[in-house]
Amino acid sequence: MKTILLTLSLALAFMTSSSLADHHKKTPGAYRHVVCFKFKDDASKDQVTAIEKAFAELSTKIDAITDYEWGTNVSPENHAILDKVFVIDFVAK
Repeated sequence: MKTILLTLSLALAFMTSSSLADHHKKTPGAYRHVVCFKFKDDASKDQVTAIEKAFAELSTKIDAITDYEWGTNVSPENHAILDKVFVIDFVAK
């Protein structure tokens, strides 16, 4: 439970940091959606790849999506709490 609260607190601090947010273009109706995953230990490589592919294909299915990024947590200290993060920018229509 502490791990979940810490992760959510860090994500909220990151998303609301004015120094980080100011470099993004301010567009009325523009939003950023962040999705973080921690896969179960028994998740297969094929299952993880299917999730990555499904997120990548969203921009071909949803016209409002303007940008898409994703990454794998690669903590050199092996302190990774989450496995993947997907960031989707979109405009409300």
